[in-house]
Amino acid sequence: IGQRCQAEGFIRRIPISEVPYDDEEKSAQFVHKLFQEKDQIFEYFLQHGTFEGAGNPKAIDLKRKKQDLIIEISCLIIIGLPSIYLLIK
Repeated sequence: IGQRCQAEGFIRRIPISEVPYDDEEKSAQFVHKLFQEKDQIFEYFLQHGTFEGAGNPKAIDLKRKKQDLIIEISCLIIIGLPSIYLLIK
């Protein structure tokens, strides 16, 4: 049911000991450096269609479940109906 969706992601762990939390300036530099690295990784991905140094990436196939549909519909009902009621009122 519906259209197939494909997503690619790059996940890397950063040990908490490497994150500077005592100085705001160091924290800002750390985050800025992470964003620069993210941009480089994304640029490589756009050019080559794969992540640099990924080697043998894991493919995870997420199957659609009826449970996911039930949760989605429940959220729409729980949030949507009161919202419509408040907008009309």
